[in-house]
Amino acid sequence: QGLAYEETEAVFSSAVEISTDATLTSDAGEYQILVAGAAATNYNISFENALLTISKANQEINVEEIGDKIITDPPFEIMASTTSGLSLSYQINGPATLSGTTISLTGESGIVTVTVSQEGNINYEAASVEINFMVTEETRLSQIINFEILDSRTFGDAPFELVANSDSGLPVSFESLNSNILSIAGNLASIHGAGEVVIIARQEGNDEYMPADAVERILVINKSTQEISFEEIPTQSFETGFVTPQASSSSGLPVTIEILEGPVEWLNNNLVFISAGFVKLVATQAGNENYLAANPVESEFQIELINGLFDINKEINIYPNPNNGIFEIKSLAESRRIIQIYDPIGIEVYRIETTEENVQVDITSLPIGAYFLKIFESNTQETIFLKIIKN
Repeated sequence: QGLAYEETEAVFSSAVEISTDATLTSDAGEYQILVAGAAATNYNISFENALLTISKANQEINVEEIGDKIITDPPFEIMASTTSGLSLSYQINGPATLSGTTISLTGESGIVTVTVSQEGNINYEAASVEINFMVTEETRLSQIINFEILDSRTFGDAPFELVANSDSGLPVSFESLNSNILSIAGNLASIHGAGEVVIIARQEGNDEYMPADAVERILVINKSTQEISFEEIPTQSFETGFVTPQASSSSGLPVTIEILEGPVEWLNNNLVFISAGFVKLVATQAGNENYLAANPVESEFQIELINGLFDINKEINIYPNPNNGIFEIKSLAESRRIIQIYDPIGIEVYRIETTEENVQVDITSLPIGAYFLKIFESNTQETIFLKIIKN
C-alpha cells in the first residue's frame, strides 16, 4: 500500500536489499529479482519478487553482390559475414554447385539462388539471406593469340620488344614467370640473367570477345662470352725483387693468374723473384651463371741479373731456408761483407757488417713471410741477392 502520512524511506530501520543472478555479461534468458531486508516500527512489510528477461539479439548477414555470369566463367568465391561473428552455412539452387564457399557453374543457363544462414545460439536469433544471379549462354566471340616461337638471346643483350597479336585486334599482355632472368614492362623485355624463362601471352577479352587461351613460350638466354686482358710484363731485373701482374676480364669477374714455370713465387698479389730465369704465367676466368669461361691468356717475361751480380748459389749457402727466423750464412771465401735484409716492398729490416766466413742471423722479431737477402762482397765488389723464407 505504500507509506502513510507522507513518510519516506527514512522510517526504515534497515535498507531494502535487491539481488539477482543476472550480470552485464549474462546470456539471454529469465532471471529472478529478489527483494528483502527492509523493516519499520509502524509497518508490516511484504515483498514481491520480479522477473528479468534478457532477450536474444538480432544478427545481420551481409553478402557481397554476385553479378550475372556466363556459363563458361570460372569458379568464384561467395563473400559473406554476420554481425554476430558466428559461422555461416550455405545452400545453392540452380545451375551451379557449392563446395565450401566456392561456386562452380555447371555449364547450363538459369537463375542461381544462394541462401546464407546462421542458425543462432543462446544469445542470437537465427538469420538468413538469399541472393540471386543469372547464368546465361556465352554470346561473345572467341579469339586466338598468335605468339611465335622465340629465338634465343644472350646475357648482355639490350632490352627487346615482344610481339604477339590476337585475331580480335585487342592488345596482348605478357608475363615472365621468372623475373630474376627476365622482366617485362608492357611489351619490353629486359634480360637479367642466363637460363630458360617461360613467357605467357594473354588477352582477357571484353564485352564482344571471350578471353583467349593463354599461349606460353620458352625463351633461352645463353651465357655471354668474355675476354681476358693480360698486361704485358717487360723484362725484369732480379734486383727489383718482385712484380705485380695485372689482368682483367671484360665481364668484370675476377681473373686468376697461375705460374706455369719459372723461378717465382706468390706473396700476396706479388710475384717474388727467386732467381734469374724465364717465367710463364697464365690468366684464367672460369665464368659463372651468366658468363662462359674465358679463353686462357699466357704471358712470358725474363728475369735478368744486372751487372755485378753472380750466381746466387755459387759461393753462398743459407741454412736452413725456409727457417724460423734463425739461420746461418756460410761462405767459402774470406771477405768483408755488408749483409742486408729487405721486406717484399724494399724496406731494409736488418743490416750487419762482418768479415766472418760464417754468420748467424736472427730475424725472429720479424713477421712470417718472404724476405730478400743482399750481400755485398768488398773484395770482389760484387752483390749477391738471395730469397729467404721465415715460417
